[in-house]
Amino acid sequence: MPEKIVRREKYGQGRGDFLYDESGTVIYCREGVICLSDRKFGKGLFVGIVVGFLVPFLILITMFFFNIANVGNLIRTMMVLDGYSLHSLSSAEKAEGAIAGMVEELDDPYSLYLSAEDFSEMMEDFSGSYEGLGFYLANTEDSDYTIILAPIKDTPAFKAGLQAGDEIMTINGESMLGVNADEISAMVKRGEESHFVIEVLRNGETISVELDREEINIPTVEGQFLEGSEGIAYLSISTFNETTPKELEDTIASLEKEGNISGILLDLRNNGGGSVTAVTDIADDFLTPGDHIFWIEEKRGETVVDDEESNPYAYPMVVLVNGYSASASEILSGALKDNGRARIVGETTYGKGVIQTIYRLADGAGLKVTTAEYYSPDKHKVHEVGVEPDVVEELNSDDITVIYSLDPEKDNQLKKAIEVLKSEM
Repeated sequence: MPEKIVRREKYGQGRGDFLYDESGTVIYCREGVICLSDRKFGKGLFVGIVVGFLVPFLILITMFFFNIANVGNLIRTMMVLDGYSLHSLSSAEKAEGAIAGMVEELDDPYSLYLSAEDFSEMMEDFSGSYEGLGFYLANTEDSDYTIILAPIKDTPAFKAGLQAGDEIMTINGESMLGVNADEISAMVKRGEESHFVIEVLRNGETISVELDREEINIPTVEGQFLEGSEGIAYLSISTFNETTPKELEDTIASLEKEGNISGILLDLRNNGGGSVTAVTDIADDFLTPGDHIFWIEEKRGETVVDDEESNPYAYPMVVLVNGYSASASEILSGALKDNGRARIVGETTYGKGVIQTIYRLADGAGLKVTTAEYYSPDKHKVHEVGVEPDVVEELNSDDITVIYSLDPEKDNQLKKAIEVLKSEM
């Protein structure tokens, strides 16, 4: 020990001793630790602070000179831009560009950096009301153009004759080659133009339509008894947002007051998905407590989401799907199928079996990042595979809008679903 201890005073049980050297300087000592004088402690603290700042600095310098993890390239790029670029960027713009670039490097069409304006717009979409044209968009590996996943009934896109599967080639004369769904969505919702001339590719033919941006306020659930179908309640869900579970409950309650429900025909055709929370709440209405709804595979491991609510709707059930039923629609149809709760009629679904989580950043911007892949209750893969129907029925019309006619003589998929449901009733 560097100092001679001449006096010791106990300071509180279990808290240590005060020790004094010949000069009267206090030495604080804990059991098993060498005692240091106050003066030496101050020097040690100063050295510790200096080392604490110096070590990270030296690491950064080393990474710069040896370009470890491309840090050297990053710093060099910032220096070049600051010193030589004709166009300048603020520090905030550099940071934003770096963030967007990192997300883009994921090479995931569903992950995206969102400016504050884009983020606000997206959150408005979840609320069920927004300015736009009224279509759902998606990107596929089969096309370099964004496709229309589905037009929303009674919106500008629907009235203009746009159809599911249309590839968006140009908007107001500007090529959309390589432009993703989120960029097109931002363009038609918040761009300076409110009138649009859109060219789409449909079955090898180029079709041009004109439409104007409008306020889109749509119910996500529609329901009615099918005429001459013995108490079959037809329910159509166009998308899943925060209002959908309540809309569905209100619609069923209204039909129950109107007449006796013998069975439910749930139409998820052209439903591009939406909120996972909403679809989980809806699954709760049809499944038995303890039934699996879906499995989630994340970085931290695998978990299962189970039904936790009582089952208020035990009616016989058939679900209609097609190749444009995606994401949350596939969660619901897969859950009802694997649990034996409903028979699935139509075509194999789209195959978007990944989940995005939304993160808000400090300045109001946000990140939409793929954080999980989901599987059906029986652990069937959905992503890039889809949900296979129990009864395959291809639509026998090139005009996909017939699915909104509610006429079984025009809509053969609806006709088949009615036949299957009647056999279950």
